[in-house]
Parts: sequence; structure tokens; C-alpha cells
Amino acid sequence: MVETLKNALGMVKPIAMSRFGQKQLADNGIESYYIPHSVNCEVFTPNLEWRHEARNRYHWKDKFVIGTVGTNHTGDRKNWRVALRAIKEFDRMHPGEIIYYMHTNPMDERGEVNLVQLRNEYKIDDITKFPSQSDMVVGIPTDTMARMYNSLDVFLLPSKGEGFGIPIVEAMASGVPVITTDCTAQTEIMENAGGWLIKNLKPWFTTQSSWQFDCTWEEVVERLEQAYQAKKDGSILNHQKLARSKALEYDDKVIYRDYWPQVLEDIEKRIKQPKNLEGVQAWRQAFIPRTCLPRRVLDIGCGITTPYYSVLKELGDYTGIDTRFKADEHVDGKRLVKGDARDLSMFKDGEFGFVWMSEILEHVEEPEKVLAEAKRVAKHGICLFSTPQTQAFKMDPDHRVVKMPHAIVATGDGLLAW
Repeated sequence: MVETLKNALGMVKPIAMSRFGQKQLADNGIESYYIPHSVNCEVFTPNLEWRHEARNRYHWKDKFVIGTVGTNHTGDRKNWRVALRAIKEFDRMHPGEIIYYMHTNPMDERGEVNLVQLRNEYKIDDITKFPSQSDMVVGIPTDTMARMYNSLDVFLLPSKGEGFGIPIVEAMASGVPVITTDCTAQTEIMENAGGWLIKNLKPWFTTQSSWQFDCTWEEVVERLEQAYQAKKDGSILNHQKLARSKALEYDDKVIYRDYWPQVLEDIEKRIKQPKNLEGVQAWRQAFIPRTCLPRRVLDIGCGITTPYYSVLKELGDYTGIDTRFKADEHVDGKRLVKGDARDLSMFKDGEFGFVWMSEILEHVEEPEKVLAEAKRVAKHGICLFSTPQTQAFKMDPDHRVVKMPHAIVATGDGLLAW
């Protein structure tokens, strides 16, 4: 994923949904916008009538109701195994007082945890509940979800990692304090939110080549006990108020007002500006020879970052030319020349064994002159450029149609070789 985003730099700028995600991108050299997910806090709101209605309907009036909303997919990222083991112990500590509602598909065909079998193994099938699976397939209305959250005393999500954690904020908007792991996006969402963080985490490397963070069922039990005691002594009211206050920071109206306008304005500017798509496109390297004579290579329109230098330097002495350089200079073995490709009079005929031009011809006003000069100074060369058949051409208002016969490669790009 990191390499995909890096290859797209200049064409796109990703939007991070959490500060944690934005930092991860920055640590990998990827600039991003930040717009967190939002929740409609008018729909997800504390409502005592909904709470009493649901708890009376299911005979949960005097119960301590715990709820989790999450997927049940391969990898058990939501940590259902730990959650159910903790519920088993918590039920032993408070027999007859506990209800655990799991808003998920207990036997997801993509999953590896059969939650029905697991709860039966723990002998807690009488206190664990699932939603109607037919309703899950059809789709459960948003207001029904809001009523469900209101029936809870605490929301539990011992997740190994979240990109954001929408159910966490939905629960808090409904006035329900949260128990979750102190990692990834959950940490920032839970700041001053009146909940309880699971802190003793063990990092482990996943098949997705990323880190996740596991917790122990024992610590989950400790956090559940804290929430239980808060309900008993009445202090949970303060936790509920803090949860609701934090959720209001992610309200739809707040996010649309404070984040989207400036990002959309910047995107609009980027759309109208010429694109500087500097970067190596791996498939283009196949056109670069392994050697040349004389052993000198010229990179026309090399770019400020000279992305193809790492490949071209194997051919011999490297010279890069670009109009954007402030002055001629030698940097790390590279000769960098400030100049216009239409006039390469500073170079002799046949001075270079190979000339390379990647995404240049469509940017210049007189492509014929550029090509003629390239052919004069180099014995051999390759020119690749975007054509109207490629998406890159359409995205960049600075692109010009090259008025000359040329071959078209499979990608829809133009190809000139000599």
C-alpha cells in the first residue's frame, strides 16, 4: 500500500481519517490531508425513552449490558476471542447480572471465529445475544442502531487496531462510555472521552505486513469491573457526559464545517495546476538499455528529484537537464544543467550514448525541436510521453497533444525510439 501511494504522488494526495494514520503516512514520506470520519449526533444521541423501551422489551432492566459492534472477518482484528473469554470471567464474578450483545455475523464465511460455537464452549450462550441475521443481510436502519446503543451500559471493543473506529464514536454520541485498546486511532478518539483504555498490549506482525496490538482477557475484565462499579456508585453519569462531549467533536456538521472546505479548496487548486509527476514508473525501466557507447547518458526533463538517476547511472556518466534548476551544478556525481530542451547547443553531436525522456514531450511547446536536438546529441534514445488515450493526460491541464507519428504502447502512452 505504501508503494502504491508513493507511485501515485503528484497525481493524488490521500486523505487520512485519523491523526495516527496521517503520521504513519508522513513517516513514509507521504503527505496527506486529514479529515476524520463523522457521526450524526442528532441521530446518535442519549435518549432515556429508547433505553427504557429496549431494556424492558428484552428484560434487561436490571442488567449490566455490554455491547460490541464489529466485523467478524479473517484475522479476528476485533478480538472476539479475548472479548468472549473476558465475558465468561466477568459473568462468573457477577452471575445473573450480565448481558453481552454482539452486533456482528457470528459465523461469517470469511471469518475464522465461529462465535456461536465459542460462546457455547464457554457456556455463556444464555447471556450473549446476536442481532437477527436476516436483518443484518437486508440492512438495519440507522435509528435502530441508535436505539441499540442507548440500551448499553458500556461499549467494548478490544480491537487490535482501527483506521478510525466509527462504532466507538457512535456509542459515545449515544452517551455510552467505551472500553477499547490504547493503540492506533483509538487513542486519539478516546482522549478526554470518559472511557477506559486497555494499555497492556502486545504487538504482532500480520500477514498484511503491518503491526497490530493484542491484549489480555484479564485486563478487559479489569476495565469491565471499573465500568460496573461506576454504574453502581453513580459516577458513570460523568463518564456518559464526557463520552457525549467528545463525540460532538466528530459531529457531521463540525467535520463538514471545519475540515472539508479547506481540503476541497486545495483539491480544486491541484486539479487546475500542472502536475509534477516525478517518480519512477517501474514498467518504463524496461526501455532503458543495459549499456551504451559512449558511456554517457542524458536525462532530458530529469525533474528536480531526478527519479531515474538510480537506473540511468549504470550506463555511465549522468547528465540531467531541466528548466526548473536554478543553476548548473554537480551533485553527488550528477551533472545538473539548467536549460531548455529545444536548444542543446551546449552539447556536441553524438556526445551521449543514450538519451532518456520520460513524460517530457507532451509538456513542451515545440516537441519537434526537442526531439531533433535529442537525436543530434545522442546515438540512441527513448522518449515516452502521455497521449490523450491515457488517464494521466486527461488529469493534467499542462499536457499538449504531440502532433507527430508515434507508436502506442499497451498503456496508451506514446513511444519514440532511435
